[in-house]
Amino acid sequence: MFSEFRSLIDRWDEARRLMLEQDLCLFFRKDGKLYGATENGRITFARMKNPESPEDKSWMKDASFSAYDLEKAADGEDVASVFSAADLPDIKTVGEEEAEKILKRKGKKLPAISDDGDENPKGEG
Repeated sequence: MFSEFRSLIDRWDEARRLMLEQDLCLFFRKDGKLYGATENGRITFARMKNPESPEDKSWMKDASFSAYDLEKAADGEDVASVFSAADLPDIKTVGEEEAEKILKRKGKKLPAISDDGDENPKGEG
């Protein structure tokens, strides 16, 4: 059981590493997945969500931004997806703290382990 717990910790560390190394600042959910984008992606997303001029609306037809799948990052994969204006209605932004909570909740599927190393079937630590 400890090896499963260690695996969970490693997965969290890997996702957190990507969040820090890539300097992710925009976090969102789409189709049940959690993504993180860099400052360039955040700017593009904001401009797409709030076009200020007719040129912005024209530009949006070809505009896109990329974001990392943070759950795959937790498995050690740096998988980026590309999003366009067609994706905007399905994107729900979340804060960095909420993104971290979502990633941590993924690990709560494993049974808790007591201080003496025994598995606690009730999930109480």
